[in-house]
Amino acid sequence: MTKTIGLMSLPGWDDPTVQELSDITLDAVNVQSVMLAESIATYTLDGMASSDEALIEAAAQLARNGCDIVACVGTSLGWAGQPNTNAARLRGRRIAAKAGVPLIMTGTAIIDMLGLLGARRPALACTYHPTDWKNAWHHYVFNTGLDVTLAQNFRDAGIVGPSSLPDALRNPSPALIEQAVVGIAADAPDSDAIVVTGMGARTLNQIQTLEAAAGMPVLGADTALYAALALAADLPLVEGCLGQITSYLTPVEISAAKAAEIR
Repeated sequence: MTKTIGLMSLPGWDDPTVQELSDITLDAVNVQSVMLAESIATYTLDGMASSDEALIEAAAQLARNGCDIVACVGTSLGWAGQPNTNAARLRGRRIAAKAGVPLIMTGTAIIDMLGLLGARRPALACTYHPTDWKNAWHHYVFNTGLDVTLAQNFRDAGIVGPSSLPDALRNPSPALIEQAVVGIAADAPDSDAIVVTGMGARTLNQIQTLEAAAGMPVLGADTALYAALALAADLPLVEGCLGQITSYLTPVEISAAKAAEIR
């Protein structure tokens, strides 16, 4: 039976998630999307933390439209205002219960995928996120019980790139993302995974290049969300499309033609 996935995204940017999901799945999947209310598009941590009602309304709308599962695009909507992943999970369950549909948040999906990888010492490449966002994300991951080796944004790494929100959502280039990943791998060589956050910092189309350059698993906010969706919706994926995490997901099927297409 074809699953219908609902996506909630912040306004003000060109979200590629719908197209990317169709690129990496081997089975047909229906995808609907809705933009969240403009009232939470302030791109502040306080705004993200107080987004419950907007998330409930959007998820309920997608559920009424026939979605089997809903996912929230963007890391910070899942963790802002929460001390750790346990608290974030409880919040997500409350939102899902009120909306009447299962819900996946990127901020918890990242922690789950680190667990599947067996990673305990992640380095956090926070790309364009400002210092207060970087520090809050660091504390959230650390308070979850992981030994964060380093948290670094573009400015910390000496990278000249977008550093303000929402302008940064016009997507830092693949070259900037690779520079950030290679740099943090060199600065924190005892890490066992690198997490790339920022919903505008897309890693899907370069994930294998990033892992080869870093010499360790790399999880993007995008690839972690897709991995969690694949598990929740039983979606078979193109072999290796999400990097090393792909081999931990079931079901996974091999399709040479589609693998060549996405690469």
